[in-house]
Amino acid sequence: GAQSPGGGGAVIAESKLLVRCHQQSPVPSHSLLVPIQVGAALAETRFPGFLQDDTGDNISAKNRSYCELTAQYWAWKNADADYYGFFHYRRYLSFAREPLPADAFGEAHLPCNDEAALQKCGIDGETMAKTIAQYDLIVPQEGGFPERSLNLYRQYCIAPVHHKSDLDFVLGVI
Repeated sequence: GAQSPGGGGAVIAESKLLVRCHQQSPVPSHSLLVPIQVGAALAETRFPGFLQDDTGDNISAKNRSYCELTAQYWAWKNADADYYGFFHYRRYLSFAREPLPADAFGEAHLPCNDEAALQKCGIDGETMAKTIAQYDLIVPQEGGFPERSLNLYRQYCIAPVHHKSDLDFVLGVI
C-alpha cells in the first residue's frame, strides 16, 4: 500500500490510482485509490491522509504551470507500481462494461464520489485487473463534441495558451 514519506519519499508497492487534488476534497475510501495533493510546495496547508507531490524528486513548485501533471511527474520519479493511473478529484474514468448515460460531451454525471458511484463505474479490483491486462494504455473515449469538427485534438490546438507542437510531441512519444 501507500506509505507516508519517511527518509526517501513515498513508495506505492502495488497498483494504485492516484487521485489528484488541488483542494481538500472527499476521496472515497477504496484500496485502489490514493489521494495526492498537487502543488503541495505552494500550499499553505497539507491535506491529512494525502500523499503530497513535494516529496522526493518533484516539480511541485511548478504546479501553476503544469497543474495535475506534477503528480504524474512525482509518480514517475517516486512510485513503484505495476501500473500508474490518474484521476482528477472530481473526474473518474469508468471501467463499467456498459456505458453510463452521458451528456453531449460524453461525460456521465453522478451525484458524488462514493462507493455506489465507484461500483457503477466498475472501479473494483477484478473488473479493473481484467481491463488493464488487455491494454498498454487506457484513456477515456472521445466525448461527443457538439460541433463534429471539434475533437479533443483540435480543441487543444485552437486554445490560445496551448501549443500544437507540444501535443504532437506527446503523441509521438506515445
